Amino acid sequence: MQKAIGLAAAPLVERVAQRLAPGSEGFNLRFAERFTRALDIPVICVGGFHSRVAMEGAIRAGSCDAVSAARAFIADPYLFLTVTGDPVPDRPVCGYCNGCIARFGGQPVECYSPAIRARKDAMLRRPIPAESEAR
Repeated sequence: MQKAIGLAAAPLVERVAQRLAPGSEGFNLRFAERFTRALDIPVICVGGFHSRVAMEGAIRAGSCDAVSAARAFIADPYLFLTVTGDPVPDRPVCGYCNGCIARFGGQPVECYSPAIRARKDAMLRRPIPAESEAR
């Protein structure tokens, strides 16, 4: 019963989450900076990171000690290639709709944005070049 209620509520939760999501890469950096200055422990910033430039920039600036990229990996399972310097062409990028979070516990962790999901599915059907071939 609880799972059925969660599934039924997912579209509503997703719409609310869409309105709350700022939708820009590193959108929690200002908060991470405050925590980094105030605490003597490592701070991990969450908030829409999907590019190497933004990830490295946040850490180099001292805004945080590490970044999280959960939604980015849900949309783009090959994000690690982009971060390590071998980007996949036409890769999907998270649109911050929060559909993956809204369905948490009721459905599989997946990107539920139709356009992004279509790009992800197309990317996964193509062979990914080996690192040595890409360079």
